[in-house]
Amino acid sequence: MSNGSPIVKNQQLILSLFFKNLDEHAQFKFIKAKSSYGMSLDAVLDPEKLYLQCSISKDQNKMRTMKDFFEESSRLDLSQTSNYFIAYLNLLADICYGRNTEAKKYV
Repeated sequence: MSNGSPIVKNQQLILSLFFKNLDEHAQFKFIKAKSSYGMSLDAVLDPEKLYLQCSISKDQNKMRTMKDFFEESSRLDLSQTSNYFIAYLNLLADICYGRNTEAKKYV
């Protein structure tokens, strides 16, 4: 029983499954240019920004800034992918009751 307090172990699990998921089949992957994953990232990426790697409609799975993601989803699939992304984030927020400090620190 958590007595209304967040359970850090659950927060870390959600963080690892959603934000740090490197599975090639993951729908969305969050990547920081200053990555600790051992990946070699393009030198033109801003090291302070968070990038999202995903496919929109049937385009290639590529890395985008959040702004580009929403603009391209609007243009390519009438915002279906971005709406799905927002619904997924809202579900995670509901699961965490807005208190997932581990994910907030990472993002």
